[in-house]
Amino acid sequence: MANDRRERDELRQRREQIDREILGLLRQRARLSRQVAAKATEPVKPTLPSSERDTLEALAREGGDELPSQAVLGVFRQIHAVCRSLEAPVRAAYVGAEGCGAYVVAFERFGPLAEVTACESVHAALEGVDHGRSDFAVVPYETSAEGLDHASLMALAATELKIVALHDVTTPLALLSQTGNVAEVERVFATAADRASAQHHLSTLVPRAAVVDVKTSLAACSMALEDASAAALALEALGHRTGLAVAARAMADVGAGRQRFCVVTARPASRTGRDATTISFAVSDRPGQLFEVLKPFAERGVNVRTIQSRPPAREGQETVFYIEVSGHVTDRSMVMALEGVKNQTHALKVLGSYPVP
Repeated sequence: MANDRRERDELRQRREQIDREILGLLRQRARLSRQVAAKATEPVKPTLPSSERDTLEALAREGGDELPSQAVLGVFRQIHAVCRSLEAPVRAAYVGAEGCGAYVVAFERFGPLAEVTACESVHAALEGVDHGRSDFAVVPYETSAEGLDHASLMALAATELKIVALHDVTTPLALLSQTGNVAEVERVFATAADRASAQHHLSTLVPRAAVVDVKTSLAACSMALEDASAAALALEALGHRTGLAVAARAMADVGAGRQRFCVVTARPASRTGRDATTISFAVSDRPGQLFEVLKPFAERGVNVRTIQSRPPAREGQETVFYIEVSGHVTDRSMVMALEGVKNQTHALKVLGSYPVP
């Protein structure tokens, strides 16, 4: 027993030593990022490097059996995001309240040093980028239940901004607390919307707990951090960010499904070789018109991944379609396909090309 205890203590000491070595390497990484910024001949503009994904995936493959690839990706995404912020501080606008899905995406994409701004509408978020107050906007793009977010795409089509990335939020609504022990929960802080979506699970899991309404999910987490007998009802990813432990997962009474957000900025994304493009257009209501629009894509070998329509607001108006196709807008096949589509549509607009998630 004594030998086992001594060996365990030695392993813990070695683990702490490795932590300090990792910290030393991270400090070196940060210094290099600052040096890159200092060597720039003009102010560095925040970007989403197209080559980053290949680098991260290569690192994930080198994780071996000791580390799951997704864990390696998560760690290095944060390292890269933080170091990018040191080279060029990121200002990101998002749609919704603190702690919502877009808020989580903004920090996952741009790191904990990002300067984020909440906006009440997609229009306000896009306007911030258009006027230079923000570098990027994170806005709703799609849900598995309702498909493409037409309001976001309509607002985007009215600007010259471009989609440069898509980001999925699959983390479920969870009960979060300091200890992760459901038996200790006496109060639950939650927004009205989250409380309504988890009413049955709350009454079953913590029937004696008082549920206290708060304005935002972030406020719920902050209050749970101050009270060991309390919990927050919020996205699990928000718990990771705030330091709360998961007491219970999948709290929504009905599965929330996948939410997808798009990252929008003024400069289009470079080609990566594994891209998709979102396009909007309007067509007249006559037989065969949509077939004629899609035919140039088929003839050029461009795969149409998604197609949805927005019904006209009133009789006599044209139907607006949104399609997502494989490839980058600068690909030769895409350029030639779009030339053919121009003659068959009105208000044709490329909303952006981006790496496939």
